Amino acid sequence: MAFESLSEHAEFLIEDFPPQWIPLIHLYDPDLPLYPLLYFHALDPDLPPSTRPGERDRIFGFIHHVNLEETHLRVRVAINKDLNKGAHARYRPVVERLIRERIGLGNPITLDQLSGAFKGQLSNSESVLKELWYQIVDRSFGKSLPFGSIWDPMMGLPRFIASWFSQGGRKGELIQTHYFCSTFGARIATGGDIHVDFYLLPTFEEFSDLSNPLSLFPRLAELINAAKIFCARFCETIDVGPFKFSAFRLVSCTPSLDHAAGEFPACSTSGGPCAADRFSTSIGGRLPIALCGRSSL
Repeated sequence: MAFESLSEHAEFLIEDFPPQWIPLIHLYDPDLPLYPLLYFHALDPDLPPSTRPGERDRIFGFIHHVNLEETHLRVRVAINKDLNKGAHARYRPVVERLIRERIGLGNPITLDQLSGAFKGQLSNSESVLKELWYQIVDRSFGKSLPFGSIWDPMMGLPRFIASWFSQGGRKGELIQTHYFCSTFGARIATGGDIHVDFYLLPTFEEFSDLSNPLSLFPRLAELINAAKIFCARFCETIDVGPFKFSAFRLVSCTPSLDHAAGEFPACSTSGGPCAADRFSTSIGGRLPIALCGRSSL
């Protein structure tokens, strides 16, 4: 059984959307015009906890377009199910919640929440922050800024990792994210007036369930298995607060004429990456492994 096609539409009216936020909502990027950014994917809310989800036990799609009207924001989504059918009505509140998160209404930031954000030597900077807020945010975007799960949790992982040491800025980060999704996601067919490059990743619940082999997403499953082998050979797990990350276990090797100590690629004396005797202290160096090491998330 294959995943359902992306061929249905549904509309939602969001009455508490601040109209000043419109410039901050990005549905697409000019260099990736067929790649929807405000993607969402959730499991059937009535699925028993012990049941492994199948291809049809889910709702997925993206925000197709929005219209700012006098009293509300009209949001039209492209999805895989007809929400007007009685059997699919249970998905409607799920989609509305996801829409609100993607447009920043999940957890908006206010000035009061930023009070006391600077500690220690930076405590005097709070007055600067408040002045910037009143001069820019308060005048241009109202009393709050969009915040929350603007990115789908699973799509957000490659998006977040692409942001570290990016040479191309935001545009380069989105290109990398698109490449990851197109390589390791499941291509979804489209129908009707929907013409996009849509690639489905598992939900974060599926991804973090170690008993799920992710057989519905074979390319991603292959990547995870390769990462497990890599981590077992070249990494160790470290604790950062309540979280666990996979860190490169960097080793030193004997320098040769063509490779100084501490350089990649591997040299014959080490059997692995060559580097000075130290552990990576840059969290950006750990995240690509943390993405694939499911037990560390």
